[in-house]
Amino acid sequence: MTTHAHSNIPKLKNMPNRVLVVDDDPAILQLVQGVLSKAGFEVSVADRPSTALDLMDRDCPDYVITDWMMPEMDGPALCQEIRHRDLPHYVYILFLTGKSQGQDIIQGLESGADDFLIKPIRPAELVARLRAGARVLAMERQLQELIQTDPLTGTMTRRAFERQAERELARAKRHRLELACVMVDIDFFKKINDTYGHPVGDQVLAAVGQLLLKRCRRSDLVGRYGGEEFCVLLPETCEDDAVFWAQWTREAIKQLRFEVGRDKELRISASFGVAGLMADLSSHAALIDLADQALLVAKQLGRDRVVRFSQLNEDELAIPHQGEKDPLEGVTAAQVMSPLVGMLKQTDLVWQAADLFLRYRINSAPVTDDEGKLVGILSEKDILAALTQPEVWKRPVREFMRTQVVCYEEDTPAKKIYTFLCRVSIRRVVVVKNGFPTGIISRGSFLRWYVNWFSANSPEAHRQEDQLLHQRMTNARSNVRQAAEAIIRQATQLKESSEKGHGDFLPELIDRASAIQELVNDMLAESRSFLASSYQTLE
Repeated sequence: MTTHAHSNIPKLKNMPNRVLVVDDDPAILQLVQGVLSKAGFEVSVADRPSTALDLMDRDCPDYVITDWMMPEMDGPALCQEIRHRDLPHYVYILFLTGKSQGQDIIQGLESGADDFLIKPIRPAELVARLRAGARVLAMERQLQELIQTDPLTGTMTRRAFERQAERELARAKRHRLELACVMVDIDFFKKINDTYGHPVGDQVLAAVGQLLLKRCRRSDLVGRYGGEEFCVLLPETCEDDAVFWAQWTREAIKQLRFEVGRDKELRISASFGVAGLMADLSSHAALIDLADQALLVAKQLGRDRVVRFSQLNEDELAIPHQGEKDPLEGVTAAQVMSPLVGMLKQTDLVWQAADLFLRYRINSAPVTDDEGKLVGILSEKDILAALTQPEVWKRPVREFMRTQVVCYEEDTPAKKIYTFLCRVSIRRVVVVKNGFPTGIISRGSFLRWYVNWFSANSPEAHRQEDQLLHQRMTNARSNVRQAAEAIIRQATQLKESSEKGHGDFLPELIDRASAIQELVNDMLAESRSFLASSYQTLE
């Protein structure tokens, strides 16, 4: 090969130029890499298809140039595998082969190839064919940009972002890589719009979006997630490094300046929530939700700060009580918790868990090992998500439970748990004693505690409570009596029908038995209410 063969080929500018060359012949790899590198392309090489697919997972190229005959799989099979993958953009595939028969060309095109180049390689023709492909890619990218890019900020739309995030999560799990998510919210953005108008608000959004893009790597994802919220996904990044990036970016946002009038300048700030990938997270939405919970805490703590999800359980994040006297002062988790209605063992089957939920009308239950120690939690949602799997009812709950359980010891200050539940979307936590579950604390537990505390510390509330208890007991007596009378009527009619012995007795039996069961359940509920009211009166 002489030097002048490609010396006059112009280098590409502002065009797709990342090429992956796949060939098991080292000489061909070296030749193609040299030609394309001098023509301005960014070239990576792979000597087998499996290596090429791994490289595409890490950083998807614009072009793939592949040989036909290779170990593991041939060129058409590799082409089909590439076309079946959910890639971030269209890849232009060119076959480099000695096959020139019409049937071979048809097979290659039908497998998904875009073009052919017959060996021996002519450098100028190779570059020309890639440049022709660049026009196809440029048109495809323009269309994708219109669909996937937010026109104001230049970041990805929410739909496009979530689609890419799903890919990144799958890749992180497949290769056991780190992955971090950062939620960004511009502080007091509504006030900016109300005070200075929407044109200034748009300037702020555009500037923040561009700043986020500039501070991210090519492999990072930046999307506009809401009105003034952005979501950033950082592949191969742990939570600690993501926090460092967030702090660095937060300081840069504070340096932005916007003219809002003569000699007037607007300065802004932003709040950040950071979360790293956990082993039991099954979707990108779950990871984003963790970062969103951390963002909520950052906003509640005063904004213009970075909060990480793993930090949410720490005492220094506690939100102080604003009243004269704190009802939770000196109160422990054991005093606030509700006793466990039902528990599961990790060896219990899914149908047993479903039966427990229906029988006790609960939507989740702690899961224990053979010794009775807490190992996970299972919810109705977990069971519903598993229903599409084969023979799910006969499988143990340990296959579907979540192992990341928020739990507190019985002697934990109740104020700490209250603060945590106020900050996050989690509805309840498990209370344990030396690792053994003993109770549940939900938002309703604290609501009940505050109501009781108020009643005990307010004379007026005492009088109202006495009247309420009296009315509640009167209603309970009346409801129990009415339910009992209705059961007697149903039973009498059922007895009469059975004595007549007519042929359609079975449907009536089922109908009346169901009605009696509902009435018994109502009577039990009213009995519990009556009993609770009686105990409260005695106290």
